[in-house]
Amino acid sequence: MLSYDSVLRKLYSIVNDSRQLEVSQLQEPLHRGVVLGKVVDKIWNSKQGIEFGSSEILQTVVDEIATLLHLDYCCFLWYFDSKKQVQLVCDRVTGNQEPLQKGYYPVEMFGGDGVAIAQGKLIINSGTGVSSLLGKAAKWLSRLPMAQCKTEVEGVQGKLKAMATNANLLVPLRIENLGEASQTDGEIGIIACWCEQPRKWSSAEIELLQLIAQQMEIAIRKTKVEAQTQKIIAREKLVNQITSQTRQSFDLETILTFAIAQLLEALGVDRCLVHMVEDPGDSKAYRQQSVACCETMHRLAYHHQHLYEVCREPFAPSIEDFHPYGPITKWVMQNSEMVAITDIAADSRIGPDNEEYQKAEIKSSLVVPVQTKDKLHAILYLNQCSHIRDWSKSDRELAQAVANQLAISIQQACLFAKTRASMERESLLRLIGDQIRSTLELKTILQTAVRKVREFLDTDRAVIYQFDSNWGGRVVVEEVIGNWRSIVDRGSNSSCDALAQNDRSPRSLVTDNCILPEYIDLYQKGRVRIVNNVATENFTNCYAALLRRMQVQATIVVPILIGEKLWGLLIVHECRGTRVWQQPEVELLQQVAMQLAIAIQQAELYQQARTAASVAQNKAEALEEATAALKQTNQILESEISDRKQAQAELRQKNKIVKLLQAVTAAANEATNSEAALQICLQRICNHTGWPVGHVYIPTETGELIPTKLWNIKDPERFQTFRKITEATPLAPGNGLPGWVFSSKQPQWIVDVNAVEQYTDFPRVKLSGELGVKAGFAFPVLVGTEVVAVLEFFSSDAIQPDEQLLEIVANIGTQLGRVIERERAEKALRQSEARAIEQAQKLEQALHKLKQTQTQLIQTEK
Repeated sequence: MLSYDSVLRKLYSIVNDSRQLEVSQLQEPLHRGVVLGKVVDKIWNSKQGIEFGSSEILQTVVDEIATLLHLDYCCFLWYFDSKKQVQLVCDRVTGNQEPLQKGYYPVEMFGGDGVAIAQGKLIINSGTGVSSLLGKAAKWLSRLPMAQCKTEVEGVQGKLKAMATNANLLVPLRIENLGEASQTDGEIGIIACWCEQPRKWSSAEIELLQLIAQQMEIAIRKTKVEAQTQKIIAREKLVNQITSQTRQSFDLETILTFAIAQLLEALGVDRCLVHMVEDPGDSKAYRQQSVACCETMHRLAYHHQHLYEVCREPFAPSIEDFHPYGPITKWVMQNSEMVAITDIAADSRIGPDNEEYQKAEIKSSLVVPVQTKDKLHAILYLNQCSHIRDWSKSDRELAQAVANQLAISIQQACLFAKTRASMERESLLRLIGDQIRSTLELKTILQTAVRKVREFLDTDRAVIYQFDSNWGGRVVVEEVIGNWRSIVDRGSNSSCDALAQNDRSPRSLVTDNCILPEYIDLYQKGRVRIVNNVATENFTNCYAALLRRMQVQATIVVPILIGEKLWGLLIVHECRGTRVWQQPEVELLQQVAMQLAIAIQQAELYQQARTAASVAQNKAEALEEATAALKQTNQILESEISDRKQAQAELRQKNKIVKLLQAVTAAANEATNSEAALQICLQRICNHTGWPVGHVYIPTETGELIPTKLWNIKDPERFQTFRKITEATPLAPGNGLPGWVFSSKQPQWIVDVNAVEQYTDFPRVKLSGELGVKAGFAFPVLVGTEVVAVLEFFSSDAIQPDEQLLEIVANIGTQLGRVIERERAEKALRQSEARAIEQAQKLEQALHKLKQTQTQLIQTEK
């Protein structure tokens, strides 16, 4: 019966023979190429590629190598020369052994092999005892001050001792530095192979691993180039987005919050904060707003005083606890250089016990000055709170690029804000000036001034105080917001009385008791009093109590001088807190005070003029009454004269029309026939109206209108073409002006035949411009309801309808109809008489024949 050791030796012999067979196969180039191709395909077909910080493909390669070469242990290592550390990325352990703990190990633990690893040399050890690599690793781990429990440390040491090897092969990968180092990227990669038993590594195995290493080098280099390119593209994209936002808006808060939100996502930091060194905006409000950091994600941006911040959950905003003059901020202000801090606790300028950084949970920080030339505008803070971070070169370049663009944006926004403030100041002054010019109501002018001043300065109260002859006075107008107390004068004579009374009724709180004579002298000389903090000023007890009662914490007092006379004071109050007044604000109040002085002087002159005018007004009232009565009489006379003239004009017009009607009627009655009557009518109407053309259309039995030779033309040569075309143009009912009259049996008027759409079927319209006619009217000649003729008249000008003329020509048409009717009757009578004579003659002839026949009969009888 075989012993246990014999069985193990037998199994080992079988395995070793199998390994020798496969190794011998690797000697063949064709088989080695197939194996290499398989591994290379694994590398290049990976979806992720060999990405730094991701060991999926590295694990695949290690597994393939361990299986292919029948290794007891295979792993991939990164060596970091800057840190003198070796990182275990992934491994493959066969048998019953467990994998080693992934992490970083000092290169010193590898002894002599560590020197070779650092130099990127190939290490070949056939095995004569305990491996220097894992053996030293076990000894090193035993000395580490690990935080794990004792049993866990002993377990790791036990695994290392159990995996002590007799043969190892380490193949290096040389990775070129493409411009930056990272906490996850090594400079030298190592494929490490171990066997428990001594083993002679064949040249085919070494060559295969070197070929695999070369392919991995190419893949890693390609991935690094692609990653670096993507970082450059992302950096340029982010800078372009910030530039685009700058061009779209000059609002500083919008620009800053958008930029830090984008930077937060681009670098994956937990907090991004901007500290404005000179804050041009609102320095009091704490607010938050949503800002887009990409197309599908929004984050809350916070603004407090001169700080803007965007955070990643679960970290809360830190701007309320931010110290504007902390050690790093001071260093950046002094040196104007970027500060990259990997470990806050290890930085000597901050120290491990800094309360601000501990409360904010900041572990790493990148601080970048935002400056143009020699001017520092702001400081950009990129804080990592979730873990310690080694800031890469691409991180620093991106942050610096954004800072450079922000510097330009801040400079432009500040310039825009100053320009806009200047324009608003000019607009305010222009508004007050316009108010002065448009009205002499002093109260309206003063009220408008204090309202606009308070709104422009965004302060809590603005008042105008007027002195009396004894240098007492009262508040004449006030503009106050919120719940701050009103101090408008309602009849109180003493500010001390008002202060003594614990009530909320509005009273004048500023009187002569609180304004000392020396201040009045200074105000008369144009002195402006600027108080940034009431609590630090040396006021009299009365004035200090007065300001406390009014809840004033900062104020500006500007005198209103009319010549050398002190009329009053323009005062603004800040009640929400202290305020550092800016010189442009003071200058604005001085200019407003000058405008108000002009308005007050004008109002006083206006009051004087009104008093003088009142006396003159009383004297002029009687004269005005008499003049009004005389004007009324004149108006009555003028109205009567106008009515009389109008009546006379109407009478003359009626006389002309009557004469026309009489003349036409008489002429028609005297005419020998209807054609003569129509001709006379054409002539009379043309003479009366002054129209140059008159013509007659006659209807046939079929209803067609036939042009006649009856015309009255003032200028035959000018209208020769028109006459020729008209005489050749018969008209159907409803066609043209005569056809319209024929159909309607009513007079019709056309202002301009070229502009009337319903006459587009008028055959002569197309040539009307050449024929020289525009206005036209026509009327029918009626016998009962039958239209027996249509008279048309044309003018070279466009003339509006004359209703009276149309009424007269209708009557004329009726008179002409009677002439034609009489002519028809006479013609019918003549025809009847002729028929009677003819019948008498025929009867006489018949009687004569009868007599002859009778005579013949008589003779025959005889």
